[in-house]
Amino acid sequence: MIFPFDEVTKTLISLMIGGLLGREIYRIVDKPRVTIQYRKPITFTQEDGQFLSIRVGNVGRNAATKCFCTLTILDLDHSLILDPSEAEAFENLHEYKEEKPSFDVPRYQIIHPKSQRGVANDLLCWSALGNPAHVEINPGTTSSIDVCKLLRSAEKEYFIFPSEFGWRRVRVRIKATTPLRCRVLVCPANDYPTPLDFEIFAEEGEIKLRIVRLSFFVKMRRLISRNSLYTK
Repeated sequence: MIFPFDEVTKTLISLMIGGLLGREIYRIVDKPRVTIQYRKPITFTQEDGQFLSIRVGNVGRNAATKCFCTLTILDLDHSLILDPSEAEAFENLHEYKEEKPSFDVPRYQIIHPKSQRGVANDLLCWSALGNPAHVEINPGTTSSIDVCKLLRSAEKEYFIFPSEFGWRRVRVRIKATTPLRCRVLVCPANDYPTPLDFEIFAEEGEIKLRIVRLSFFVKMRRLISRNSLYTK
């Protein structure tokens, strides 16, 4: 039996479309699903302040590979940025004891008031040992990111944000006199970024985290255009 040419063409096109659709469905079903577990933020309290971390999990079927984490502080008032000369020399950050630093000056700070630049999609550090630049999160497991420390002293309160270098080189110090609107993005190599919008503020010497509820319009815009994750 000889098949008509148009029938053969239709069959081949159907097979190609079916193969592509099947592959795309498999990719969607089999991909990682990164979640940010914001309902129970992790805090660690010291005499001079409190650290805040957020736990990141994977409820998908594949590992989320090469996960980077970025922080954006929206509408940052530059007058709130501290100069290193205004900071406490000893801030009791991670690894101080191992380093045995001189406490005459505070740790290096990347962003200064005079730099006139904000915090936009800058890398945070993971809480994992060794301060890796990125982590792999297997299905059913979690990892934590260090967001900030609220430092309390007799005269001042301010937030300290780490960088991709960890706590040895802090990103910026910001006065804790007003709530800060923040956005965290967890960015695996094999999936879209997962966002979390929130506010942090100081209350009675402790860090408080308040989730920002997004409007339906904003949620739809993010579904349609992933670029909106990097803007207001």
